[in-house]
Order: sequence, then structure tokens, then C-alpha cells
Amino acid sequence: VLAQAAQLQGDEAAAGRHYRALAEAPETAFLGRRGLIAQAVRGGDQEAALTEAREAQRLEPKSPWLLETLFRLQGQAGQWSGAERTLDAMLGAHQLGAGAGRRQQAVVLLAQALAAEDKGDRARGLSLAEEATRLAPELAAAWIAAARLALARGKRRRARKTIERGWLSQPHPELARLWSGLAENEKPAPALARVRALAALHPEHLESRLMVAAAAIAAREFRLARDQLDAVAAGGPARVLRLLAELDRAELGEAAAGDALRRAESAPADADWVCRACGHAAGGWLATCPACGGFDSIDWARPARSAETALAQAS
Repeated sequence: VLAQAAQLQGDEAAAGRHYRALAEAPETAFLGRRGLIAQAVRGGDQEAALTEAREAQRLEPKSPWLLETLFRLQGQAGQWSGAERTLDAMLGAHQLGAGAGRRQQAVVLLAQALAAEDKGDRARGLSLAEEATRLAPELAAAWIAAARLALARGKRRRARKTIERGWLSQPHPELARLWSGLAENEKPAPALARVRALAALHPEHLESRLMVAAAAIAAREFRLARDQLDAVAAGGPARVLRLLAELDRAELGEAAAGDALRRAESAPADADWVCRACGHAAGGWLATCPACGGFDSIDWARPARSAETALAQAS
């Protein structure tokens, strides 16, 4: 009560002293640690919050609140091995449903895969990324990492199979780029045939149509390219119109590209890795949002246009 009263008065130092006194008394130790954790989180002291959470875990190792808090803090600190152990404890205590548990396991494994890749351990990174795809096939970033790591290790057949399975599940422009990288110095006609084979796995998807259109322009198959773009032009993102401008330029000349380029300026934003909790554009997939700390909150999605941008475009 004294700690809470001090907090209400804005006296964090006094609140900390009261929580510390509670933490030192056996009968109120967990309550005190909980207060110290919350205080450290509010103050942005992640290291102190983690220290207090580990102390609290010795007192109440099965506390649902504590396990969830510790998991979040470990993720924000990039302590993925510890987060994996905490998640295992949460699953053992049935804090998560089976589907949610698999998804969170996949995210933790993918975070470990990327950390291993950064350290040059591509073999471990590949194994972890592939396990993430098995647990959460809807996680596009896992397919991308698994394909990229397979290619980096010279396992081209494995990469091809991974890209195909990923395209069936979650088509993504980075998978299209990796698919193109499977064949070096390929002439436009066979490149188009290979792209169409991948697109056939998910033919109506935006990414399939854009991938085929780009390859068709390179192969000067303009009718095919225009058919693909016309199918997604209405309400499509700016990428569609930029590619349409490229098609107009290649088929009709430089002057013909202007209309599509002007329309691209006011078209819906292109998809990006965006935090659905705070709207932060992360520039790439991350297990936790660097802006708000949200776990598994970064999706491949169209960012919302800001009010300032919309006003500028309307004027």
C-alpha cells in the first residue's frame, strides 16, 4: 500500500524502497519483486527488470504472470535461448493453446536462426529456420530465411524446394528474388518459363502476377505482362503501377510511362515489414518490434498512409 501510494504521488524512489522492503521479507518477497519488475519496466531499465524477474522466478517458478513477463523481457533483450526455456515452461503449464504455442515456438526458433546466421553459423541457422517453417507455415519470414540460408550453403535443390513450399503458403517478393537467383545468367525466355512454373503454385496471388509480369517484360512478352497487371491494377499498390510504367516504356516508349508513374504517387502503399501494434516500419522481419517491444507483431502488410501524406497528395 505504501509503495502504491508513493507511486500515485510520483515518488518512484520511495516506491522502490517500499518494494525492496517487501522483497526482503519472506512472506511478501514475490509481491515486492513483482513491484520492482513493474517499476523497472516503466522506467525503461530492461536489465534491472530481467534481474528482478529471475529473482522472482526462484520464488514462484510457475507463476503465469511471471513466465509471460520474463518471456517478453527475454525477447526484447534478444536472449532467445532463455526465451525458449521460458516458453517451454509456459507450454508445460498450459498457458498457451496448441496453435499459439507452435506459432511462438516458430518465432523464437526463427530469431535464433537469424542470430546464428549473423554469427556465421549457417548450418544451425538453416536447421532452425526449417523447423520454424514446419511449426508455422504461415510465417513468410521463416521460408525466406530457410531459402536464403540453403542458397548460402550451396544447397540449391533444397532452396528450390523451400521456395516452392513457401510460395504455396505465403508468396513473397523476397522468395521471387531468391527464385531468380537459382539460375545465373539465364536468358529471358527460359527465365519466364521458370517464373511461370513457380507462379502456377499460387496463380491468383498479387506476388505471382507481379513476378510473371516482370519476367514477361524482360522477355518482351508484352501481352502476357499486361494481362497480369490489368488483373491487379484496380486498387493495387504502387508497385503495380510502377511495373505498368516499365511495361509502357518498354512497349510504347519513354513518354508512355508518365501516366502510370503519376498514378503510382497516389496509389495504396506497397507492403513492408510493419508492426501491427504501433505501425513502425521495421525494414525487415524481427521477432520483437524495436519501437514498442511487441513480440511477433511485425507482419508483411501495407503500412497505413499518414494523415500528412494523404493531405499532401490531396492538395
